[in-house]
Order: sequence, then C-alpha cells, then structure tokens
Amino acid sequence: MKKPLCIFTCGLDPTNEDYAKKMIRSLMKTNPKITEKGDIVLFTQKDFQAMGGTPHEMFYMTPWFAKALFKDYETVVRLDADMIITGDISHVWEGDFDVAVVQNGNPREVQAQVQLMGKPVQILDVDSIADYVNCGFLVMKNEAFVDNWIRLCTPERQRIYQFYEQDLLNIMVHYGNWKVRFLDKEDNHKFHGLISKGFESQMILKDNKLILPKDSGAESDPWPTDADKEIVCIHVAGGGQPNKFDYFNGNRFQPDVLTFIKNLISDTK
Repeated sequence: MKKPLCIFTCGLDPTNEDYAKKMIRSLMKTNPKITEKGDIVLFTQKDFQAMGGTPHEMFYMTPWFAKALFKDYETVVRLDADMIITGDISHVWEGDFDVAVVQNGNPREVQAQVQLMGKPVQILDVDSIADYVNCGFLVMKNEAFVDNWIRLCTPERQRIYQFYEQDLLNIMVHYGNWKVRFLDKEDNHKFHGLISKGFESQMILKDNKLILPKDSGAESDPWPTDADKEIVCIHVAGGGQPNKFDYFNGNRFQPDVLTFIKNLISDTK
C-alpha cells in the first residue's frame, strides 16, 4: 500500500545540497507537523548515480525522480533547493487534481527577464506573466501525467526548448487534457515563489505571516492588484549563479522580515 505524501528536493552538488538543507529547515519550522503527513527526501548526486541517472536525465530531474517516488507514494511534491518556505503549504496537496503549479513571474520579474535575456521566459502563445508556470514548486498526483512528461523529454527536444522540462511542462499544462490547479490564482490569496520576486522590500510581517500588501511597488507596476497576499515561499531562482543565498543579505528585505527568514533557515530550533 502506498504512503500518502512525499516532498522531495535535489542537492546534486555541495552548494545545492546546502541550499536544500536550509530549505528543509524552513519547511519544517513553518509546517511543524509535516513529518506526520509525509516523508521529506533530499536526493544527492550519490542517490542520482545509484538510481542509474544519466547526463541527459539530469536535465529533466523533476519527472525522473517523481516517477521513482510514485512506486511508494500517492502524491509527490517537488520543491527547489533555492527556496525558503515561509508559511503553511499544507493546502497545496489537498483536493482532486493531476498537477498543481505556480507562476513563473510577475510584471516586474518578467521585465528583469527581458533585460537579462532579451525576451521573457515564454513558450508558444502561453502568456509569460499570466500563465507560464515554474517547475520548481510542483504537486503531482497522477503518475500518467509524469509518464507523459518523461516521454516528451527527448534529446531532440532538449535542443529545441531553452527551458526544456519546464517548457514541456507548460505545453502539457496549457494544451493537454489534465486537471490542473494554479496555486497562485486561488482565492486563499497565497503566493508560492517567483510571482512575488522583485517585491521583497515591500513584504511585511503581520501576525507572524509574511505579507505582500496590495498595490506594492511603484505606480507604474503595482503588484498584486487584487488583494494582500501571504507569501508562503520565496524562490531565489536564476540558474546556477554562485552564492545565491547572498540574496538574503543586505537591504533587499525589511530588517524584521530578514530576521524572520534567517531564523527559518538557521540550524537552531
């Protein structure tokens, strides 16, 4: 009989393994009963090799590891190592669906993408702000969805799609016949990752929750525009750049918010 839930992350080199351990600390501090609900798994390079991973499979690790976990679990959650979990995420695996996804950006973050790459992260006609999703925070309940994703991840397509497993995930989400939850669009007003990136200095602590108030930012790019949002996950992202957790130094965040975050990733209770 399968167990109900597994949350996994990857640390396939020493730096990302350190990030992953910090992420797990934040997850357990903000979700103190999480180990009663499911297992937490950190895959290292040693695990990847022991499972027969190839260099090509390194580029679609999310469905590859998820497929292995579906042998023992009903629901599989992927969390990137370079995240800080800042609130309760128990809602993300509740309900009936095939996959639950989060957005890849907001107007300010998409503008930063254009400045960096000359274009936004986008695939086909999937809108880069409103619809394109990120595969770093993902909830999978249907093994057939994962099987389909793996079948799409061919070496030929790796040469076509810049963001490969993530681009193919978006094609499945927006053009497939799957039951999809868009976590950042739900009426609980919670944001999960990159949808709040770029607005760190406007985040505040309220009743021990991290909040991004409505219409934060400048008059030219207010965000969010409908209501205050609880930030339950901060995602650094940005690929393989070094020292990514320097993101949590300096004056990017308000002092009390920064203290809150550093307490979450510290190895103290």
